[in-house]
Amino acid sequence: MKNLVVLPIVALFALFSCQKEIKINLNEANPKLVIEANYIATDSLVTVRISYTGNYFDEYSSNLVNDAAVFIKETNGSYTTVPSVGNGKYELANYAPTYGATYTIQVVKDGIAYESSSLLMPTMDFLPAAYEYQEETLFSEAGYRVKYSFQDPPGIGNCYKVIETYRDTTFSKFGEFRFGDDRLTDGNIHELSIFKSFLIGDTVLIELQSINQAVHNYYDQLSTNTSAFTAAQGNPDYYWTNEALGYFSAYGYKRQQVVIQ
Repeated sequence: MKNLVVLPIVALFALFSCQKEIKINLNEANPKLVIEANYIATDSLVTVRISYTGNYFDEYSSNLVNDAAVFIKETNGSYTTVPSVGNGKYELANYAPTYGATYTIQVVKDGIAYESSSLLMPTMDFLPAAYEYQEETLFSEAGYRVKYSFQDPPGIGNCYKVIETYRDTTFSKFGEFRFGDDRLTDGNIHELSIFKSFLIGDTVLIELQSINQAVHNYYDQLSTNTSAFTAAQGNPDYYWTNEALGYFSAYGYKRQQVVIQ
C-alpha cells in the first residue's frame, strides 16, 4: 500500500518541479529590408515594393517603406528615378526596354544603398495550343485538357515563368506558377499541360515570361528551401547587396488565350 501512495506523490512532485517559465522572443528579431522589383518590359513598367521583415506582433502596414530613394539604371549608366506611389510601392511608367541589356535597381534607405541587376532576355514564342476531351478517371473529372507549347531559342540561359488564369483565378503566387530552364532542352520545344478539366465555353489565359537564369535560380532555391522534405529551411542566396531579401526580375512576356469550343 505504501508503494501505491508514494508513486502518485512522486509523479505529482516531478510534474510541478519540471514546470519553468519559457520565454519566447517573438518580437525581437532584427528586421531585414525586403525588395521585390520587376521591370515588365512588355508594358514598359518598373514596379518596386519595399518592406521590412516583420516582428510577430507588428501590424503589416507598419513594415512598409515609403521613404526610400529608388532608381533604375541601364547598361549605359543613366539613372532614372522610380517615384513612390504609397503603400510601400514605387512605380515608373513608359520606361522603354532594350532587350539583351542589363538593368540595375538601386534602393537607398537610411544612407545604405542596395543594388541588384537583371538581364532582359528576348521573349519566347508560343506555338498553337491544343485541347482534347478525356473521360472521367479515378483521378480527374471528364472534360477537356489544355496543352500548350513554346519554342526555346538556341543558347543556354533562356528560362521561363508561366502564369495561368482560368475560372476567374490567376495562379501567380509562388507555388502556383511554373518555371523552368533550358539546360537539358536547349533549342527544343517546351510542352506543358494544365491538369484541370475544362468545359465548353471555358477560357484559359497563359502568360509566358522570359526570365533570366539568375531569377530562375532564385525561384529554384526558394522552392527547395520551402519544401516539406528540406531538413533546414531558409532564405535563398542574397539577390541584393547589403543582404536585403527579395529579387529583381527584368522580363518580357507573351500571352496566349485558349477558348474551349
